Amino acid sequence: MLEIYLTQNSYIRKKIEILSANYAKNFQIATTPSGKPYIVGNPFYFSVTHSFDRAMIALCDAPVGIDLEFINDSRRYYHVLSRFTDREKLWINGDSERFFMNWTAKEAYIKMLGGTLASWLKRLEFANGVLYFDREKTNCALAHKKTNNNGICCICAYDRSYQRLAQKAEIKLID
Repeated sequence: MLEIYLTQNSYIRKKIEILSANYAKNFQIATTPSGKPYIVGNPFYFSVTHSFDRAMIALCDAPVGIDLEFINDSRRYYHVLSRFTDREKLWINGDSERFFMNWTAKEAYIKMLGGTLASWLKRLEFANGVLYFDREKTNCALAHKKTNNNGICCICAYDRSYQRLAQKAEIKLID
């Protein structure tokens, strides 16, 4: 099971509770020391991302991460490129969409595993559609999707067995 929802960035916790009621009753949402929210007892997993006035929620029966960014050429991201590898810089080559594909893949992976951007960014590399952690190819399923208004999101599921599910997942709109 993998479901993706796009919504306004308000009352997110309540929306998670409503969506989650389809899969578990009497569950509790807690937070890890690094700030990752999770369901106590793990009957299922979720991830949340916010960008401007929009949010996305991913629900899955395995660990999942999601990240959303809106592509905006006026947004200055070039200063971040100094932290990227030569292979990443070559692949991005000034293309805003590729930069945000890179960024969302890294963020989704970090969210899936409960890490922090500060400690893991230098350990991750994304180029040519492949994500590496500590120079090893990851076993996760990654899928990029475009949203309305020039948004791009990445869904990262626990292992490659979720690849087809991630690629076919439809983004459902909710209020």
